[in-house]
Amino acid sequence: MANHSLARNIGLDAGSAIVEVTLGVNAIKYPLTGIGRYAYELDKGLKFSSDVEKLKFLKGGVIQTNIELDNVTPHLAKWGRFNHRVQNLLGSLAPVVQAYQLRLEWRQEKALKPYRHTIFHGPNYYLPKHDGPCVSTFHDLSIIKYPHFTRKPGAPIWPNNCLKRLSVQM
Repeated sequence: MANHSLARNIGLDAGSAIVEVTLGVNAIKYPLTGIGRYAYELDKGLKFSSDVEKLKFLKGGVIQTNIELDNVTPHLAKWGRFNHRVQNLLGSLAPVVQAYQLRLEWRQEKALKPYRHTIFHGPNYYLPKHDGPCVSTFHDLSIIKYPHFTRKPGAPIWPNNCLKRLSVQM
């Protein structure tokens, strides 16, 4: 019989079925650093946990059953740098950022709807709208305590949205 410590730690009935987890993996990209590294290692650990029956991934607004870091090569990273420059340019325009956030939130909510029974883990200060149990990892509170030092004008306000969702679910 499997150990149900993961279920107990997040307040689920330990006598229930082994948990299913959906992990937010937007931060897992080349080069693998910081929160991306944390999410990647979390993925590897959850795959071998006896508490986790199924592991799925939310990337953008799409649920995936597998995430492969090996598919990211330096050649693709060049396109990533170009995309990053375009994102920085567009990210300075508040209406563009707000429209993107609304569309992404809608896509994620729609993607997660069939997975109400799974635990969603957002490893990067972010929780999408999800009717099931949620967990978020806060690695550093400076972006909440000192947002004027850490956030560019027009940048996403994920931490504030996450805090609102956490306070509702607690």
